[in-house]
Amino acid sequence: MDFVIRLSEQLGTQLKSLRKQRGLSQEELGARLSVSQGRIAQIEAQPGSVSLDQILRLLQALEAQMLVRPLPLTSNAAAPETPAAEGASAQEAPPAPEPAAASTGSLLFRPAPKGSW
Repeated sequence: MDFVIRLSEQLGTQLKSLRKQRGLSQEELGARLSVSQGRIAQIEAQPGSVSLDQILRLLQALEAQMLVRPLPLTSNAAAPETPAAEGASAQEAPPAPEPAAASTGSLLFRPAPKGSW
């Protein structure tokens, strides 16, 4: 299952959820990474203050992976409609693209397939 992350608070919630799904305590996860239980608690509480390298190491220990997926770009500019000249055939304007939730992209976490690490 994919988890879309748009805010650092969401990241902390998902990291904690992944840890619990794996049946690990903060202390056990810390032992896998050679860090203290307190450090794992800090990462889960304030993931925005953690380096990307540390997040990637944590995800690897949780047998999860990070994906970055761009969202489709949207255009708010609609083509102006022009009346067809007499005797000329009217041309239809292409349909406007559907709006996306955001134009910046998504960050997703999902459990890693077995043997991918």
